[in-house]
Amino acid sequence: TREPSLFLRSMLHNLKTPLFSLVGYADMAAASLDQPAQAQRFLAKVSDKAQYVSRLLDRLFLLTQMDANQVMFQQMPVRLEELLENVAETARLKGREKDIQVSLTAQPDAFCMGDPLYLQQAFQNITDNAVEHMEQGGRLEIALRENGPCWNIAFAVDGCGIAIEDLPRIFDRYYSNHHGKRSSSGLGLTIAKEIVAHHNGSITVASQPEKGTVFTIRLPRLAETDENQGAEKM
Repeated sequence: TREPSLFLRSMLHNLKTPLFSLVGYADMAAASLDQPAQAQRFLAKVSDKAQYVSRLLDRLFLLTQMDANQVMFQQMPVRLEELLENVAETARLKGREKDIQVSLTAQPDAFCMGDPLYLQQAFQNITDNAVEHMEQGGRLEIALRENGPCWNIAFAVDGCGIAIEDLPRIFDRYYSNHHGKRSSSGLGLTIAKEIVAHHNGSITVASQPEKGTVFTIRLPRLAETDENQGAEKM
């Protein structure tokens, strides 16, 4: 149908463009071997484009696996603060060139049931998307709070608004016309939503153009006895 066809064309474009650049930079590096500094710059570009293609292929593979119910999610007590600390530290490293400030507020006794590796990937996809689109000197605030039977995890980005017409479809894998802006490989937010859904949670976004955006993930809390068992394993 039309939407899968658009998705396929978008993914082919996302692969073709960096591959074309990769070949070009590799040729320029080869032609600059007598100028080590210039060749090194070109080789850094080659590495950057190759990593982009690798991330895109990894995400496409994961998405097809989830579509076919071939991903085996673990079921174990997960300490959310620990995952978010890892995500915040990675966001700080990735945002260093833009002087992006990352803060985390989380309580240590927050547990949910699920797969820590995939949950961390979902969180990381959101922060990666945020860092990529943030302006110089921006702020990313991550906050974990109790909300009745759920944990609310908010990722608040200042000065990085999303157009109102884009909000309803921002997690849609077939939607690529985000005014030229998508996550680094085009599927990060889609995969985050799929992972959260597999953990009986939800993800929403609220935004004001030029002011800020907040992604909120809701995950079911564990019963107190399960939380204690999870704490003993940490």
